[in-house]
Amino acid sequence: MKALASDPAQRYESAAAFAEDIERFLDNRPVFASQPSELSILLKYAYRHRVAVGTICAIAVMLLVAVVVSTLLAIKATRAEQLAEGRSTLLAEARLRAESSLYISQMNLVQQAIRQGDLQQARGYLTRHIPEADEPDLRGFEWYYWNHHLKNYLGEVDAEQEIFSVLLAPSGKFIVCCGMGRVQFWDPQTHQLIRELHVSDEMMTGMALTRDERRLATGGKNGQVAMWDLQHNDAQVFAVEFDDPIRALALDSSGKLLFAGGVSGTVRVLDAETGTLLSEFAAHEHNVYSLDVAPDDRLLASGGGDNLAKVWQFDATGQLKLDAVQTLKEHSAAVRSVKFSPDSRLLASGSYDSRTNIWEVETGQRLHRLRGHSEEVYQAAFSPDGKTLATCSRDETIKLWDVANGFEKETLVGHRFTVYSVAYSTDGQQLVSGAFDKTLKFWDVSSAREPLVFYDHEKAIRNIAYSPDSKWLASVGDDGTIVVRTLHGKLIQQLHPARESIDSVAFLPAQDGQLTVQSRLLTGYSDGVIQVYNLPSGEPILEIEAHADRVFSIQVAPGAKQFASAGDRCVKMWDATNLQLQQQLDLSEFQSAVALALMENACGCWRKRVHW
Repeated sequence: MKALASDPAQRYESAAAFAEDIERFLDNRPVFASQPSELSILLKYAYRHRVAVGTICAIAVMLLVAVVVSTLLAIKATRAEQLAEGRSTLLAEARLRAESSLYISQMNLVQQAIRQGDLQQARGYLTRHIPEADEPDLRGFEWYYWNHHLKNYLGEVDAEQEIFSVLLAPSGKFIVCCGMGRVQFWDPQTHQLIRELHVSDEMMTGMALTRDERRLATGGKNGQVAMWDLQHNDAQVFAVEFDDPIRALALDSSGKLLFAGGVSGTVRVLDAETGTLLSEFAAHEHNVYSLDVAPDDRLLASGGGDNLAKVWQFDATGQLKLDAVQTLKEHSAAVRSVKFSPDSRLLASGSYDSRTNIWEVETGQRLHRLRGHSEEVYQAAFSPDGKTLATCSRDETIKLWDVANGFEKETLVGHRFTVYSVAYSTDGQQLVSGAFDKTLKFWDVSSAREPLVFYDHEKAIRNIAYSPDSKWLASVGDDGTIVVRTLHGKLIQQLHPARESIDSVAFLPAQDGQLTVQSRLLTGYSDGVIQVYNLPSGEPILEIEAHADRVFSIQVAPGAKQFASAGDRCVKMWDATNLQLQQQLDLSEFQSAVALALMENACGCWRKRVHW
């Protein structure tokens, strides 16, 4: 093809060159003529079809440009999307931080509002943080803590006067409260003021309502005892003046006898129809703070400033049959309140010593001493079924107690000052309280529950511990007993090791290693030994001579890979897999302080019972 090339420059230069190339071919030597390259063939083809090839190349270039441009635009859009997502994430994080800050701030405001007695505002703050379906739930334990305190709160009214006494009508149709010279009648359902009775300009310290709700007796600091006809425009039936400020009033169930207790310690018995003085007697050395007639109309109880509660027997004429049937002496300060149970079998006495005692009337035996208020107890009230006792105090709280076992069921908070009076509704579902903060507060007490209580130990309980899954609870005490129960009260194990007293206890979950068990219980003894038990079988597995002296505390680290023990001036860290000592911290001169801190950090109590 070289000899026939159309381009002269590509042909042989002469015939001699052509002949020479033929000779080279015949001699099997390389020739100058060669097959045209693929590139030359392609170029020739393109030249011959230059229009079509040009069109194809133009289209290819446009497609390439389109691909490049679209790629660049996609990259730019992706970057913009990533930037937008980043900004959205930053905004979401900033919003979450702001909402978290607002939540923390409002939880502090909840506490402040409760301390100021504004429970409506406190409930409003809590309600704001109940999340919608698509919102994050920011509520922590503090939200549930305050919500628990407010779950009983139904509402309140501003009485515009300090309230010293509250009565609830037997029919449940109205509430009566008295304070600085005024008696107010409130609707318990709507919390609206029905009417108001101006009695005097002096402090009203006592009230008594007849069971038919027709008449109301009032007594005050001015020494006046008055009877009011509630059926005829609150007309005054009679008013009797005594040279003795009145502290307490009580009516018998028939409404014929009115008992009035004064500052002098004298109790006067009046004809409730006419106000005629029937009899009087010196009940206490001074200050009859409280009077109550038993529902069966056989007995009268009085509480006085001489630290005594007394029970008296009287006849239908108001004359005493005997001296005090019972004199109850176990209070160390004035008895501010006495109240019979609905069956007349029990008597509750609340005192300025911050204690409330429940007595058996017939024997005078104290059944329970209720300890919980930090300041003076002003009044006690039994629920209609007699199963619960409500007490109120200068510590601004109301407490509900289980009458059968004497344990606290609930604490109601929200008043800003001394709570002077409490009263139950006739169905026992609601409680009303009156306080020096000039408010009446209404509480739902239908859901108050009693705690589970178990007397598993004969001596003081040293320590208690939860299992890691919070399903079991272990307690140990000075009697050398180890008790494990579920949180529902089912007994898992009760052990009586033949060792000295047990000071500490901790649960250790199952590990993969030499001591693989379902779960382990670590107990520390006064001789320095840590005993390992298998649960639920209760079999002892191993004894570790951990310390030279008492093992004050055992704490399991998060993840349960290590645990620490404290005793004999040191803290030791142990591998929870093989129970080998890893590290020891010598506390030397700081032993006492650290030991005390560890003991206070443990969840123990110095009483012979566990309840939760």
